[in-house]
Amino acid sequence: MVILMLAACDMAGRDFRGLPVTRVDLGGMQFAVRTNGTKAEAIRLNRMLRPRMDLVGPLAGLAIEQVSGCRVRQISGDVAVVTARLQCAKGAAPTGGSSAYKCKLQGLDALDGFASEALTCHPDTG
Repeated sequence: MVILMLAACDMAGRDFRGLPVTRVDLGGMQFAVRTNGTKAEAIRLNRMLRPRMDLVGPLAGLAIEQVSGCRVRQISGDVAVVTARLQCAKGAAPTGGSSAYKCKLQGLDALDGFASEALTCHPDTG
């Protein structure tokens, strides 16, 4: 009998392999976020009973905005891996920042339109 064990996987997608990863803890969800130009990827790391894209997608978008410093213009993917198209300020490129953040949402209305100004984030030191 062969038993396969799968750990929480944060293996980057094709366009994000070899790029630095930033971990973001946001509203009880943990994401591994990578950026590549005007594209980004957020991999959900936590277990969740019946995850729904209408819950995961906006939080992944907020995590991507925190890491990239850009606005999320479009998201796609599923409840495990969310990809995004970014809109950065003219002439600005996405930034990487810290390797881990802990964030708090200021209100549930913050989920509408990925309002990153509704986030309070601090580097996770431990």
